[in-house]
Amino acid sequence: MYLLYRRKCYQRLFNSLGLSLLALSVCSQTVRAEGSRTLYPSGATGNRANIEWRNSTYGNLVQRRTLLKVYAQAGEYILMGSSAVKVNSGNIRVFNPGAVTGSVGNETIPTSADFSCAAQTGTNTGKITSRTLELAGPRSADGTGNTSGYIPCVYQAPTTGVYTIVFSGPSGENSNNETASTGDIELTSADNFNSKQTTSVAAWDVTVRSSASSTTDINGRLFTYYFAFFTGDNGRYLNFPVYPVTTDGYQYEIKLRGTDPNGFILYGNQVGFYDSDGKTPLYHDVLAKDNTLSPVEAGTSLSRPQYATFLNPLDTQTLSSIDRYRPDGTLDGTGVPLIPTVPSVDSLNFLGTASGNTSSLGTGGTFTFNTNITGNYEIVISRDSSDFDPTNSQNRVLRGVMNTSGLQSVSWNGKDNSGDNFPVGTNYQVRVKVHAGEYHFPLLDAENNFSGGPTITMLNSSNPLGNTTVFYDDRGYTTIGGTNVGVPGSVLCGVGQPSPAFSNPISGFNSSNNDRKFGQFGNNGNTNVKCTGSFGDAKGLDLWTFYPSNTETTPLNIINFGTTISGTLYQDSDRGDDFDPGEPTLPAGINVKLIKASDNSVVTVTSTKADGTYGFTGVVDGSYKIQVDTTNSNIPVGFSLGTPNDLAVTVSGSAITNQNFGFDVYKVSPQAGKIIINEVLYNETGTGSSASTNDEFIELYNASSSAVDLSGVKLADGNLIANSVETASNAFNYTFPSGTTLQPGQYAVIWIGSQNANTQAPDAAFQAWLGFSTRLTNGGDDVWLYDSQNQIIDYVAYGSGNAISTPPPSSLNIWDSTYQSSLSGANDAQSISLTRNGNDTNTSACWEATTSGNASSRCPSYLPTRDTDNVGTRVTSVGVNNNGSPKVLLVKRITRINSDDLNDSVDGAGTDDNDSKWPSGYLRGKINATGVKPGDEVEYTIYFLSNGNSSVTNVKFCDLVPGNTTFIPSAFNGQTPNDGVSGGNQGIAMAIGSTTPTVYLSNTADSDRGVFYPANDPATPTYCGSNSNGAVVVNVTNSSLTSLPAATGQGTPTNSYGFIRFRVKIN
Repeated sequence: MYLLYRRKCYQRLFNSLGLSLLALSVCSQTVRAEGSRTLYPSGATGNRANIEWRNSTYGNLVQRRTLLKVYAQAGEYILMGSSAVKVNSGNIRVFNPGAVTGSVGNETIPTSADFSCAAQTGTNTGKITSRTLELAGPRSADGTGNTSGYIPCVYQAPTTGVYTIVFSGPSGENSNNETASTGDIELTSADNFNSKQTTSVAAWDVTVRSSASSTTDINGRLFTYYFAFFTGDNGRYLNFPVYPVTTDGYQYEIKLRGTDPNGFILYGNQVGFYDSDGKTPLYHDVLAKDNTLSPVEAGTSLSRPQYATFLNPLDTQTLSSIDRYRPDGTLDGTGVPLIPTVPSVDSLNFLGTASGNTSSLGTGGTFTFNTNITGNYEIVISRDSSDFDPTNSQNRVLRGVMNTSGLQSVSWNGKDNSGDNFPVGTNYQVRVKVHAGEYHFPLLDAENNFSGGPTITMLNSSNPLGNTTVFYDDRGYTTIGGTNVGVPGSVLCGVGQPSPAFSNPISGFNSSNNDRKFGQFGNNGNTNVKCTGSFGDAKGLDLWTFYPSNTETTPLNIINFGTTISGTLYQDSDRGDDFDPGEPTLPAGINVKLIKASDNSVVTVTSTKADGTYGFTGVVDGSYKIQVDTTNSNIPVGFSLGTPNDLAVTVSGSAITNQNFGFDVYKVSPQAGKIIINEVLYNETGTGSSASTNDEFIELYNASSSAVDLSGVKLADGNLIANSVETASNAFNYTFPSGTTLQPGQYAVIWIGSQNANTQAPDAAFQAWLGFSTRLTNGGDDVWLYDSQNQIIDYVAYGSGNAISTPPPSSLNIWDSTYQSSLSGANDAQSISLTRNGNDTNTSACWEATTSGNASSRCPSYLPTRDTDNVGTRVTSVGVNNNGSPKVLLVKRITRINSDDLNDSVDGAGTDDNDSKWPSGYLRGKINATGVKPGDEVEYTIYFLSNGNSSVTNVKFCDLVPGNTTFIPSAFNGQTPNDGVSGGNQGIAMAIGSTTPTVYLSNTADSDRGVFYPANDPATPTYCGSNSNGAVVVNVTNSSLTSLPAATGQGTPTNSYGFIRFRVKIN
């Protein structure tokens, strides 16, 4: 009944081209209000979704928050309230027109607002504390009218424009806390009004009125570009309408009727999602590994929110003040037309590569056409000249966005939808149309839609397709980049798949029906893991509609002219630089260019098929180069082109085959990060190059917490994977003998020259002498460390020049060469050192000429390198720590007596508690506790700080329980996290980089880091001394925290400090 009533408020404005265009008039409407009472009026069915304000994102693009906008004229009153105002950090903040800037979905919110509801006086000001008050709406601004309503926060608009309003829950504006909301429309639970709303708001209201005494709501003023909703669970169904308007003035009603998400974003835009090129509309769904949709698969991406979405049919006075945004979120101007333009297209033309509208096989061409609108276009090349299905694999569809009207130009690569060449033939029919008012309704992570819907209705125009006609396609597909998402042509994964899996691609379906029903009924399907939950879980689902233009057609011809060039991209398993039988091929979607040799212009681009092959057709005689795009994302990680790029070919009538490209496979060893290259001396002492005087060396270090077997490990001056090595006289390749083991914190030194008094590292656990003359080139060289399978353990390079082999692919992230060139300037007999010692950050920024300080400004957590060498003028720290000795400070305090925390700051007699690198205010508690009596509980906290010149490894802690006390074994029972061991008593707490415990430890000798040894236990570690009353032992470092880095500043880095804590009872 309401829908019929509302439609009577339209007035017919004009007829054009046989299409009726309608616009809303300003006539009387039933009272609808603006806010949660709009979405859930009296008698509403289903469930409630709270609005959210969180600091997380969907798809790494759209903020999970509801940023509201309201249009008000100067002097009008904006009345506001919510169920979260003045509950902890709950607030409503208002920003004047123009104060909030930035792209839609990632706006910049100023720190200071123009109005804050929480700052207003009055206990109940701005507070909606019941369903009755929600439905009643606000009192008048002066309090004289609608006295049964809530007491609003009131802001009088100083200027005419669009105001931005932020509703925050009790957790404030910078939190990602989550407590399940009730989903209750009637607000019967107290949790709808207390701190359990956390980052959401159950009831909220923004009402515009003309004067202080007015009780008449001016509706159609409140909108947003995106809603962040949270129902708190599945099996909670949403039944409400919203009213978007596109940037070109087409108005819609989107009516949810049983949509069952949990947390989700509701918004609309012109594109829905982007294909893998980041600019082509996808017209499909996107898949992700979890509910954050960050990232989505195969290089596809989300398009930002774009369209203003109102809670009521819009007030047409608002249109001139609505900001228009492009699909990429950038501002495109202000003002939306009241009367939308009927789209039209004409002058479709095809320019082929041979002549006129004729192209050579596989070379494509260019389409041009003219249109009167901005919006989206669709070009379909029909294989049989009658079927224009854009999804038919034998047809070809070209789609895109037009940011300007007028003449448009669209390139075609000569392929059909399956990636094969469009075959030779004549008079293939091509059809173009453009879309006005295109509206995409992406549903992000909306698990269930068991009742179908939403119903989308065009309001201010008579759509030739039907006013409730929409489209969807829930099938798998292949991206522009050649990557499959799901199984192309088959419905995507998930429980409760829609049937049919797609709408008619040309005529769509009636959205008032339930064709798009998907998911499950009830509280099911929210696993947040790809393909395991309901159909909508961990996906972005697209639904779209548009106002079509007329269609324009033109023919094209394909001829078999010219010759072909073909080849294969393969994995060069034997590193022979030729394609051998049985060698694997690379995947589909890797771009290969054909380039004119004369001017380096690109003739055409093709991409590999699933078997790694590529081909160019219709190539005319001439000289060319073939080039692989080595940056293509479809090249597997660790693959690097090993054969030459820019293959030269000369075409002279005959087909050219076997233009192959071989890729070497680089793999990172499991030993990476454990054994590292720690120091290199390449500029030997003196000028002699013989083995007897050569003191070049490479130092390795075991940075792990366990022994490492070096048997078969190779240290080489060259790339053994790509056979990119220097001549024998300039290179070395050393293999560690069987049985070689390096313990944690130990060093191995490989001397390039012969063994003599000057080539000794007494502190190293292992040394070897290769007996070579100088091998490391001073101007630039590289050092590689491989395991026995030629997988890379570590890599270091310095300087530049031919002595540096083909480097490992950047995708492996084992070396950042930014400062590599500067490392070649070491003086005679001066090494280059890693700092911090043993901290392999895989970057040249943390290497420097020893003692130079060059890395101090570029390396995080830098420590100075040192010279410990006593051989002549040599400047190295060979076989010992590059930075000096580690050191740990310990400060013990009493931090709690019974239930009273002691937050005193006490200066002890020693200097350890005065060290400047302790975090400010970190050391709290008393040194002595007076007045304790038998039965009292006392908490001891032992603070630690790594404050030496290097990282501390293998840190073990022991503290003896004081006499006349008893260790409390259950002091921290039930606290989490528990270091991987659940069950049993927890009497020990530990923190790393935190003022509160980060892990709780059990007392027994199990797999966690803590043990309590009772008095006189023979298993007590010897480093504890005499255990007469119990001992608390903690292994501070373990496999997940292999060392405590030395502090470089106050509380920096955060894992350089922490504490151990336990409690006792006074006997």
